[in-house]
Amino acid sequence: MMQFIVTVLHARHPMGADLAYTCIDSNHHTYIVVLNFYCDCRELDEYPDIVLNVASVSCGQNFSVTPNWQPCPASTNGGQPCEITPLCFASVLQSECNGGSLQGMLDYTYTDTITLPALCSDWVISFDICCRSAFISNLINPDADDLYIQATINNTLAHNDHSPVFTGNPVPFICFSYPFTCNMGAVDADGDSLVYSVIEPMGAGALPIPYVPGYSNNNPVSSSGPFTLNTATGEINFIPVDIGVFVIAVQVSEYRRGALIGTTMRDIQIAVDNLPSCSQPPPLFSGIDSANVSGGVMTDSFEVQICPGGRLSFSALATEPSGDSVFMQSDITVAIPGAGFSVNRISKDSVMGNFTWSSPAGDTGKHIFIVTVTNNQCPVIVIQNYAITVDVITAAYTRSGNDTLICKGSGAQLTATGSTSYVWSPSSTLSCSYCPAPVATPDTTTTYWVLFRDSLSACMVTQRDTVKIQDLVVIPLFTDTLVGEGAHLVLGVTTTEIYGQPTYSWWPAEYLNNAVSPHPVAVPLTDILYTVKVTGDGCVDSAQINVRVKDSPNPMVMPNAFTPNGDGRNDYFYPVTFNNIGTVKTFRIYDRWGQLVHDVTDPWDGKFKGEKQPPGTYIYYLDIQIPNQGDMHVEGAVTLLR
Repeated sequence: MMQFIVTVLHARHPMGADLAYTCIDSNHHTYIVVLNFYCDCRELDEYPDIVLNVASVSCGQNFSVTPNWQPCPASTNGGQPCEITPLCFASVLQSECNGGSLQGMLDYTYTDTITLPALCSDWVISFDICCRSAFISNLINPDADDLYIQATINNTLAHNDHSPVFTGNPVPFICFSYPFTCNMGAVDADGDSLVYSVIEPMGAGALPIPYVPGYSNNNPVSSSGPFTLNTATGEINFIPVDIGVFVIAVQVSEYRRGALIGTTMRDIQIAVDNLPSCSQPPPLFSGIDSANVSGGVMTDSFEVQICPGGRLSFSALATEPSGDSVFMQSDITVAIPGAGFSVNRISKDSVMGNFTWSSPAGDTGKHIFIVTVTNNQCPVIVIQNYAITVDVITAAYTRSGNDTLICKGSGAQLTATGSTSYVWSPSSTLSCSYCPAPVATPDTTTTYWVLFRDSLSACMVTQRDTVKIQDLVVIPLFTDTLVGEGAHLVLGVTTTEIYGQPTYSWWPAEYLNNAVSPHPVAVPLTDILYTVKVTGDGCVDSAQINVRVKDSPNPMVMPNAFTPNGDGRNDYFYPVTFNNIGTVKTFRIYDRWGQLVHDVTDPWDGKFKGEKQPPGTYIYYLDIQIPNQGDMHVEGAVTLLR
């Protein structure tokens, strides 16, 4: 493997480091390499001497260079490293970097230009410094080992690659028991796919340093609940429950068209303590405000989709529950070139961030940027980093419209918005095909599609609207029947499928026990024609049942019990008619569970499929023809005794 090894000769305990590279000449494989080395303010006068060592095992290459230290651009005191101590405004001058007593953090930046002499798949850029702090809680014998990081290049696959660059400063101090959200803010200028992972911190020679038992890549800190890493955005979430110093090493793998072309990493030391500023809850970030998204489709609080060429804008709110000042920053202008960001202060403890971007016409893929929310708690401010994803999808998507239920023969209004031209299909049952709001009059349930270009997102949108037909048909259980005077007759109807709960209305109500029941009982004394109206989902249909009453005694009776025990008496259940005349046309019997146990015109012997049925109540339905009197329909119950 090829290595860039960075050696510091005089520094004491490093707090972290990261590496990045940028291709500036793809023909000659020339790169600018950038090292950020983080250390305590007490190292202020010890500018480390750095050596970059370059090697490739597969190509047999090995050489060294000495990078140049770059003073902080913001420094005004003769050129110093950048101080990145997260102190409140009132405490900035109290850090050790400024002669005070509060621990501070410096960022030494080194750069050099390196030309790789060959195409090799295993170039490695590495940084090695002695020695880690003895106070690190999650590594075994940390002060006996170095801090080592590396970045890799495969220039056989990518001749002009730019590695991911960490845009955010590391967070060195966090509050005990505070929910902590952290994101390194890696940005890839080439738009390659990035995959994040926690790896074992490494020491001299790139050897992994073993974790203290109980810690691992999945749990590098003591956390209440799971330690989570979003592998797509790099966002880390955990709630620290132990005071101490913890090392977290994050590797970013870079893929182009599915092939791994390089990696980089950040090794950072995080101190968990019960700081004075930890007495108040951390600042809160709402994520994307769904009410203020224009030109895109919000998929969750931290992701929005747009199409190539679309114009996107949205807002996000940050608040400070304690009433302290809250601030919002973002790397969106670096992470997404051409994007805009501004902050409106609503009050001392509330700010609104406003984000805008016009996606280039040929752009696709996920663009991730970081929003940093801080307060002004003293002495150490609380910092939370959140990843927001803008997903530029293919230039078309499908969205659901409205499902409408109508009665057969009526119409439904369809609607599409957001464009100036529309194409609907199928068009045969629509009032118009190229308008935004046609009327649909289908005979059967039909799904309609409309295609249009959204004027804000520039997406070609396919919208789906379904019109469901409620074809209500009421069918009486029987249309004409003859009963004896005073006989009990159960009326009823069946219907086609009704999506909602139907209602029933029988008239006249004379002789009925319940005129709004689906199965009223009639005890008619004279001939009568009943009409039932059924209403369901706003649709109406009706049916009629004619009941004729014979003024002579009932020509037929049904036993109310029988005992099929084989003793020759009352062993069968069957209608009894005068003079044993009459023809049974249908004879059905159901058990209490609705199981059909008898469906022939012969008498029932109390068995089903040869098995004796248990004692109990059974329901019967009978149609019988009586000579000179007509057809009779009878329903009732019989008790089987054993």
